[in-house]
Amino acid sequence: DASDAEAICEAVTRPTMRFVPTKSEEQQSVLMLHRVRELLIRQRTMLVNALRGHLAELGIITRQGATGLSMLVALVEDEGHDLIPPLARSALFLLVQQLREVHEKVGELDRQIHIWHRSH
Repeated sequence: DASDAEAICEAVTRPTMRFVPTKSEEQQSVLMLHRVRELLIRQRTMLVNALRGHLAELGIITRQGATGLSMLVALVEDEGHDLIPPLARSALFLLVQQLREVHEKVGELDRQIHIWHRSH
């Protein structure tokens, strides 16, 4: 509208006004890779926390970090014990599958980002 046009004219005529250059499609694409990666990492963290929390409700607690997580995943996948009820195991197994998928996608994005940075 008219007030927007007036504000634009005012901004353009000011000598101290700084402008931000537009990003190229390639720059926007790389930023998108980073943003999607960050989203997937947040989702992965949520899945890990959910898995730990649900197993803690059953009295199963391990140490933090990748080693503790791999122990929990192995426990969910091992049907040779009765620490986890079958119905709970089926729900937790879905979390484990989703966790693996997200982990693979993060790895693929890491590879794409690495390839882009090596070529620039």
